[in-house]
Amino acid sequence: MECWFYNIFSSFISDFSILSVSSLFQVLKTRLALRKTGQFSGISDCARYIYRTEGVRSFYRGYLPNLIGIIPYAGIDLTVYEVKDKSELDL
Repeated sequence: MECWFYNIFSSFISDFSILSVSSLFQVLKTRLALRKTGQFSGISDCARYIYRTEGVRSFYRGYLPNLIGIIPYAGIDLTVYEVKDKSELDL
């Protein structure tokens, strides 16, 4: 019974960490793709502009819905993998 809880918890921690870093880059990627020609000179210029005009919170818009959507998927995926892996070892 404890095993599945640890799988879901470790999945949550890993997804939280990955999403925290990747969310920043997703915002930058989207802004650079939708920019006007010559608006930004690069990634760092885009990041500075967003930080100055909109603040840190703008880098994490949509973070909570993404986290809520990923946690069940990853938790179930990891738990099923572990159960399958253990059942194959018992054979």
